[in-house]
Amino acid sequence: MKRKNVIILVTVLIITTSLISCFGACTSNGLKEGDFKLEITDVQVRNNRVVVSVEFKNISWHNGWIYTGGEPSRPSTMIQFYSTDEIENPDHTYTEHKVTHWIKCKQVINASHEFQLPKGTYTITVYADFACNDKNNHFRFMKTTVVEV
Repeated sequence: MKRKNVIILVTVLIITTSLISCFGACTSNGLKEGDFKLEITDVQVRNNRVVVSVEFKNISWHNGWIYTGGEPSRPSTMIQFYSTDEIENPDHTYTEHKVTHWIKCKQVINASHEFQLPKGTYTITVYADFACNDKNNHFRFMKTTVVEV
């Protein structure tokens, strides 16, 4: 009987510890602009192909729902890419906020995009645009880089 009680106690302690470590560290107190960071991590130019890779990070211990564009099952689609040529002709339209994603604390979302561009100089802009905290806050994070094709 004692061995059975010890096994049950150890099992309960393991499950409790796992649950606390998974959910206890994150809080849903509301997301803030300072909780996020957008970085262009890599730009590769090969002939007329330009591949841009980015990371969008939740650097905080907060989590919550965000409202943005993209596909519901793929948070990486919230990150938008567009290029502008020397005459400022953009190849992009902004998306509407119709999709929700759950952003976890310390989550990193990676995305990349390939452009097929003719010779010239281009400004590549990457942005993550979303509303959060029951749509009471709106945040836009943008990064740009200039490439020569």
